[in-house]
Amino acid sequence: MLSSIKFKPETKNGFYDTVRLRAAAYFAQQPHGRKANVFLWTKSALFVFFFVLAYAQILTGTAYWAFWYALMGFLTVPLILNIGHEAVHGTFSRHSNVNKYMAYVFNLLGADADIWRKRHVHSHHVLPNIPGHDSDISQNKLARIAPNTEHLPAHRYQHWYMPFLYLIYTLNWLVYRDFKDVRLLFGQAPDYSKRIAVLVLSKVFYFGYTLVLPLLLFPTQRLSILGGFLLMQFVMSATTFLVLVSAHVGEDAVFPEPDVNGYIPHTWSEHQLITTTDFAPESALVTHLFGGFNHHVVHHLFPEVSHVHYSALTTIVQSTAKEYGLCYHCFPSLRHSIVSHFRFLKKNSYPLLSLENADL
Repeated sequence: MLSSIKFKPETKNGFYDTVRLRAAAYFAQQPHGRKANVFLWTKSALFVFFFVLAYAQILTGTAYWAFWYALMGFLTVPLILNIGHEAVHGTFSRHSNVNKYMAYVFNLLGADADIWRKRHVHSHHVLPNIPGHDSDISQNKLARIAPNTEHLPAHRYQHWYMPFLYLIYTLNWLVYRDFKDVRLLFGQAPDYSKRIAVLVLSKVFYFGYTLVLPLLLFPTQRLSILGGFLLMQFVMSATTFLVLVSAHVGEDAVFPEPDVNGYIPHTWSEHQLITTTDFAPESALVTHLFGGFNHHVVHHLFPEVSHVHYSALTTIVQSTAKEYGLCYHCFPSLRHSIVSHFRFLKKNSYPLLSLENADL
């Protein structure tokens, strides 16, 4: 249970109080406050436009199936992160109903907004990297993430086989993980049947327009369409991998565990600094393409803030953490974060922590 975990109380006038006070001074100068602005809405519309354009090309019977399907796969990630992710955090708009409906971009793209909200906002954000409580680090037994978890013989080779499994990440998500999660997260809810119906209809709609309709329209192009669909999933999975694994599972990642009474020996804000890593924070392209996920420390300290403010807030967090003698973890580039992740997989491929410094 989330309530069983207790953090050390925040210190009065300490790091968290100070960083929030400085952030508030910044927000006082922003016309939209903590929420999104015209820039986010404009680029989101552009992502939608190019996604629809790519799909329209497929419906015309294009000779370039692979290119347009691959483009759809790539654009799915910016759509999810710039629209859906913002919406489930309530930051895409100042109006809650707008956020509610914009979150359904998850469903339009084959996933489920309610499941993501439950997993991401109510589990991962509250207790990141705490084994048994953070759903994002306990997805598949084939990957050994936390070092104190069970070591299977196959884990010895996980840094070799995980790149291939990452390529089917979204397929696993779409056809298996969502159904597992809806049962786990909402199995006892009174509206469980309704949630199942929405989930199934979302899957039918997604596979219908991305795969079934093109097959019906162009039955002589079955192999090209099936190959294009699989390529779309591979590109989507690879892009998702580039973004998601960089923030919490690098080679120096830590996984704090509570004592027998459920206590964590640091504050909640310190926990976010300890367990979260930024990557390529100076890259405007990465920031705006992937919804600010590279400014992940700020995202965890201020989950109710739109990513259009992350660059300014990261400067505040960096200076305030230094002032209070706290860590701030950052990879200078996306490439560094990916290399670090595979070093992390290599380190955890061994059953003994004494072997953690083995060379990649």
